[in-house]
Amino acid sequence: MSEEIRRKLEQQRQQLVKELEQHEASAPRVEIAAELREPHSDRAVDAATSVELEHNAAVVDNLRAQLKMADHALSKLEAGNYGLCDICGKPINQERLEALPYANLCITCKAGQAKGKRIVK
Repeated sequence: MSEEIRRKLEQQRQQLVKELEQHEASAPRVEIAAELREPHSDRAVDAATSVELEHNAAVVDNLRAQLKMADHALSKLEAGNYGLCDICGKPINQERLEALPYANLCITCKAGQAKGKRIVK
């Protein structure tokens, strides 16, 4: 079971790294295009470029966060505490782990976190 989990996590990690590299590679081209425009260029073009840059930055940030979570899950697997909530220490529902193998919080703690509640062990 743990080898299957490791394989799944490593596959997800590889996919995230690939997507991250693609998005990071495309960002400079958009920025260079923005720098090459005339000083009095169309505001609509400027706005569209700005939106594209912000969208790409948000995607990159999200991919980095997911990659960090995948690395954390792999380290938990190595330590022998994969599948346990980082906050309360209780087991994370198996269905949740199947849907999101790098989940590090049980559904109760995740819901509390989303509501901004501070949960103490």
